[in-house]
Amino acid sequence: MSDELGDARTRDFDATIGPWIEPGYRLAVAMLRDPEEAHDAVREATVNAWRSLDRLCDSSQARAWFLAIVANLPIHDAQEVVGSASIRVPRPHSCMTGGSNRSIPGHRQRHEGPRP
Repeated sequence: MSDELGDARTRDFDATIGPWIEPGYRLAVAMLRDPEEAHDAVREATVNAWRSLDRLCDSSQARAWFLAIVANLPIHDAQEVVGSASIRVPRPHSCMTGGSNRSIPGHRQRHEGPRP
């Protein structure tokens, strides 16, 4: 009986997630810019999806669910970090007491000053 349940789960998984493996790989390649790292990321995402398949309540949402698993993997560790950068975060006007901006280490500056 246990083998039958395992076979049914495998068929369900293949039917539900199988079509989204290749799009997941393309997403990982776009994020990582390295096909080998992307392959590893998708393999890990597939294992994570298998382990949490019971959390997918609506199989029509399988694409979004699986791609979110791929996108949310801690793959940033695999990307090379070059140099240190910081974001300048303006303080809210009510808190301004003559100080300028505070920096958040590890992030690039995108915007300074008030938005138009």
